[in-house]
Amino acid sequence: MATFPVILSFLSLLAIGFGLPTGCPYTDDLSPCSCKRLPFGLQVVCANFNSSHHLIKAFRILKDYQVHTVLLHALHIPEFLPSDLFDGLKIKEMRVEKSNLRFSQPAFKGLDASLYVLNVAEQSHIKSRDRFSLAKLTRLHELYVQSNNVEKVEDTWLNEKVPNVEKLVLDSNDISDMEEHAFANLASLKVISLADNRIKRISRSMFPKPATHLMRIDLSYNEISSLPGNFFEDMPSLTEIILSGNELKTIEQKTWEPVWERLTKILLFDNQIECGENLTWMKRTRRPQIIEGNCAAPKNMIGHPITDVYKT
Repeated sequence: MATFPVILSFLSLLAIGFGLPTGCPYTDDLSPCSCKRLPFGLQVVCANFNSSHHLIKAFRILKDYQVHTVLLHALHIPEFLPSDLFDGLKIKEMRVEKSNLRFSQPAFKGLDASLYVLNVAEQSHIKSRDRFSLAKLTRLHELYVQSNNVEKVEDTWLNEKVPNVEKLVLDSNDISDMEEHAFANLASLKVISLADNRIKRISRSMFPKPATHLMRIDLSYNEISSLPGNFFEDMPSLTEIILSGNELKTIEQKTWEPVWERLTKILLFDNQIECGENLTWMKRTRRPQIIEGNCAAPKNMIGHPITDVYKT
């Protein structure tokens, strides 16, 4: 089928018309970074060096290019990166893995006009002076920060920085404290994951209200013992809630009944759910498509699937 090559050729001609190079820079100019031209655009990899000089040189050259993806792998740069490092760059996706980077200003400043996906993967540590402070990235739609020891999510960390983010993953960060409006201004949020942290308390005010687009919440493997009665209020699109690996003892009717029949997936493994008379309200509702987890009490229900409540 000739359509795809024709489209690529047209886009290449269009880029030339606007004066944008369609190929990679010369290998020697970019070294020790490397570049590949892929169907969706240029992919640049900077890996296995410890000097900011190499990164500065490569990014200076890339200012004249439209770059789809940049991968920073195993970079352990002790000095602060310059404040204008990303100025003028046009990068759609950035992934940082197994790296330690220090910024003298909010991290990734200069990418506000282009960055769509930012992934700070496991075994990476980003610091802006003494902590991880993020620059304003209004075009960012997906943000992943994992195993970065964030510990506390303040109201100002993301709310004014990534207003259009749709997918937010903050897994395995040792988060134990979240301020009252941690994600409240993220009105476009569709998916949020806070799995594998040390969160004990969760409140409705932490999330957008209304959370018009929010479809999936993952709070698995934390230390949550209860949900507030209004937790699911004004979440009209919510279909999936993951709460495995917490300390929940019941499924409160006041909290769950307003959304129960709308939910398609509920995961409650590794909790302490009592499947007694406290869950009889479930029998009066339509069973969600997927509800998984086991009972911890009473004695005759220990080890039984929670769905056995519908059979008693």
